[in-house]
Amino acid sequence: MPPGNRLRRSLIASVPLMAGSVMALVRPAMAHSLLVSRGEAVMHTDRIAVEIEIAAEDLLHSHAVAMDEQGRFRLGALAAAARAHTVTLDRTLVIRNTEGNRLQGGPFDAQVDWSSGGAVELRDLRRQYVKYTSTYVLPSSSGFVFFQLLPVDRSMIVPWQLVLNVRGESQMGQIVRLTSRGNVESVELSWEDGQPSVLPAPHRAEAGSCTPCESRGAARFKQVCADIEIGDTDSSAWLFIPLPLLSTWITVGAEGDEFLDFAEQAAARESVRPLMRSAIEAHTQVGPLTAEVRDVRFVSGAEAMTDRISVWTGGVRAHVHFQRAGGVETVALRWGFFNGAVLSATANIHADGRCTEHEFSTYRPEFVIAPRGATPSGALHREGLEPSTR
Repeated sequence: MPPGNRLRRSLIASVPLMAGSVMALVRPAMAHSLLVSRGEAVMHTDRIAVEIEIAAEDLLHSHAVAMDEQGRFRLGALAAAARAHTVTLDRTLVIRNTEGNRLQGGPFDAQVDWSSGGAVELRDLRRQYVKYTSTYVLPSSSGFVFFQLLPVDRSMIVPWQLVLNVRGESQMGQIVRLTSRGNVESVELSWEDGQPSVLPAPHRAEAGSCTPCESRGAARFKQVCADIEIGDTDSSAWLFIPLPLLSTWITVGAEGDEFLDFAEQAAARESVRPLMRSAIEAHTQVGPLTAEVRDVRFVSGAEAMTDRISVWTGGVRAHVHFQRAGGVETVALRWGFFNGAVLSATANIHADGRCTEHEFSTYRPEFVIAPRGATPSGALHREGLEPSTR
């Protein structure tokens, strides 16, 4: 089963309550549809300092806690559950560098103020939190940092979301939202005088300009992007697909592998070609244009071809070529690379030396390029770029 498919499996598991009321997991009346925790990941010169606050009540969803005769939770048992939860965080939170290598970190430490004696009622427990801290080694060469919650803790009854403010020492930073289903979020770092800071997410290009796919910062690791060039006699599309999204279509590597070697890349490349051939269609008033996949290559997060590509930070670049007769005035593009994980794709459409940025979606999968006035050379003018309403 491909990694992307494997990680989208639900973590909702059936955990029976233990007999009696001496030891119990959270009761149905206390249950949430989603557990939400918040924290910070602060970039320092050589490390990432992580601090997470988890509601004490949420510990009851994954740890058995002793109760007294009045149905109150024993503080000693709560403290033990809080410390035991460090193991879950150590196994679950993964931080990677640009090449996809896991950063060394942990173990998490729990700051617990509960004494060994006494008990607390649920209404009081709901106002208390446990703070967890850890440090990860940050290589100075990292251009991007990737965060993920691995879905390895099946003791949790309901899904978990972790909201992290990822920032430099003296900045607001970016908010990333991780879920226990395994999504990967990334931030781009800028280094000045040896100090890392988190770059803001790129904005949509202004009208009449485009941002190349490889220049979209951290956003390029979570969206499908294409640079499309419309010429007089031929057209080309250069597509980039992050491997976590590609794995929702085809099997990429062996189950459990985090890296692809050359042999695995070659095997996956043959599966990618027919997929890319149908990813985008081009039509003229004469008829459909034949798509030829001229190149498919796996690249690392650093845009390099190597014998070790991360399934989490790498991607696929493909060149699809369309041959057509000169003088044809109108070209209609139709995007077909959609599934449950990809509902839109950003495209930079170049014609006559100019460009427009367009978002294909399941609602608007087509884009028509038509000149406002014919020219002797048959060139397609940027002024004539008009999104289809079909």
